[in-house]
Amino acid sequence: MKTETAKGCSSCLEKFIVLLVVILILPIVIYLLFFYSIIPFYFEADLVTGNSVAVHGNTLAIGSSAYNNSVAYVLLLEKKGDKWVQKDLFNVSNIGLGNYDSMYLAVSDDYLAVGVSNFSIMPGCVFTFYKDTKDGKWKKGKKILMTDDCCSLSLGGNKLLVGDNAGKVYLYELAERQIKLKYKFHSPDKDNEGVFGNYTLIRKDEVIISDSAYNRYIISKSQIRVKEPPKSAEGKVYFYKKIDNDYILEKIIAAENFIEYAAGRSFGEKFVKNDDIIIVHDSEELFAFDVKSDTGKPLWTIEAAYNFDSYDNKFITTGQEGVKLYTMNKNGINLINTFDYKSAGFISAVPYITDEFMILSDKSIYDNIVEREKLKTKAHKEGWKGVIPKIENQGRVHIYRLLSDYSYVEEAVITRRKNTQTGKLEFYDMLEKSR
Repeated sequence: MKTETAKGCSSCLEKFIVLLVVILILPIVIYLLFFYSIIPFYFEADLVTGNSVAVHGNTLAIGSSAYNNSVAYVLLLEKKGDKWVQKDLFNVSNIGLGNYDSMYLAVSDDYLAVGVSNFSIMPGCVFTFYKDTKDGKWKKGKKILMTDDCCSLSLGGNKLLVGDNAGKVYLYELAERQIKLKYKFHSPDKDNEGVFGNYTLIRKDEVIISDSAYNRYIISKSQIRVKEPPKSAEGKVYFYKKIDNDYILEKIIAAENFIEYAAGRSFGEKFVKNDDIIIVHDSEELFAFDVKSDTGKPLWTIEAAYNFDSYDNKFITTGQEGVKLYTMNKNGINLINTFDYKSAGFISAVPYITDEFMILSDKSIYDNIVEREKLKTKAHKEGWKGVIPKIENQGRVHIYRLLSDYSYVEEAVITRRKNTQTGKLEFYDMLEKSR
């Protein structure tokens, strides 16, 4: 009788253990099945190639940022003859920040700065790389840990200017693996509700810093990245000059002096200085100013573009009406060429132009992220039924050689895909494979 009771208790114990294991393991299995069926698209890291681009001389840096723990890289190319040759490839993923989707690049002759942003919910980070004077190879330098989200970057030789989203701008001096904080800039107008350091530029002894409309991304309750509405900031651009060991404020361009309703219009969100002309972006217009003039009034204006760049007498814009190339001076601009789209992403392309070539970074990935977030939200409301479909698109960086008559020849299209044989992600020139 005792034996039968013992066997019964043993059987009950075994059933209890099995039930306990099922209770503990089943939720994990369900979670893993859910996670890998709903989110597979996030791990296709090639979709964010061209998230950021920087060019200096014949050196081109292309950022491929991480999203949802995918791998982030910076590709460094150098122009050799009529080809763009890969000089190095840096992995910038291991930073302990988890998910981040924004990358900011700045490059000079001997230094590269890579800023990464983490949705404005954790402090950002800036990596530095330097070219070794002994062997000419690029090597990893020190890392700057931000106290707020990252950032605007500008490199002038070995001087690095870093602006965060909390209204602080730091000037660092780089010496290979050494970094020294040399100066801190603070907003001269502490009552303005904008972000001092929204955009920055350093050239020799000159520093330019914008204080633009409050333009910060936050994570909503439904875990979707959205913009906070602009506050009553009136955009300003500050010009500093280095005198001895101090930076003296010499000039201010304030939107309130020539825009009737300047509050919240994001004046100073971006600017490009070219010789004596500075072009400042606004949510509604692009304004050109003579930096030597004291009037504070624009030389000329055009309708706002999605993005723009300028070099010498050339001026380029991207937007709904295409990619447009102009010549410009203090009297105005003249449209000389319009570029056909290679994809819908060119509407939001990031352009760079130099004396010899033009670069367009296809950023259509952001439109796709928004669409995918909508699908994700819909799936959540419906109880996570089905799988979010992949959106077949990829980031690309198009490199054009400009001819003397302002026409162009496409030299390379850089993108990133998974090698089906090795399973590894690799960068390659799409034109090279098609030649």
